Amino acid sequence: MAGRVGNHSRAWGATWKFIGQHPEFTSVGVFNAHTLVAGTKDGILRSTDGGETWKKVSDLRPMGRVAVYFKGLTYWLAEEGLITSRDKGATWQTSGVGLKAGWGPFFGADAKHIVAADDRAIWQTTDGGRAWKRIASLPPFSGPFAPKLPGQFLSIAWDSHANLLYASRMGNPTFRLQIAGAEK
Repeated sequence: MAGRVGNHSRAWGATWKFIGQHPEFTSVGVFNAHTLVAGTKDGILRSTDGGETWKKVSDLRPMGRVAVYFKGLTYWLAEEGLITSRDKGATWQTSGVGLKAGWGPFFGADAKHIVAADDRAIWQTTDGGRAWKRIASLPPFSGPFAPKLPGQFLSIAWDSHANLLYASRMGNPTFRLQIAGAEK
């Protein structure tokens, strides 16, 4: 994801408009057609003009690839912890401890039950990110796509109702894991 924030199209993909780039963009969040955020190693940048211009709004450093909206707040995994915004990314607050995970947060029934993944394991919190517990190692993967960043080349999904985890890495099969203590 480094380099380009992206293009957008209003013609079902027939035409694209380039909206910006930065050599250090590592993650992104989209609030609407005009309001975007991007994570860098030095903090969070925000655009309110569809990516034409960017302004630094926070020194917090997102690790998660995508900011996730859930029940009135936007959540992002960051080096400093789970961070949240109530105002479309204008300001950010830390609400949990640091977890160098690239994928997530994935939510259960509420904002306290969250799953995330780094390049080696899947982590879970039941207290909104104040404490994280390793619940599973990632399945074995092979091939040329070894991750260099948390979450790189990795797809993770969590069925919180059945307590099933799914993991796949580029060029590898998909695996499913029933988390202990859950009904099958």
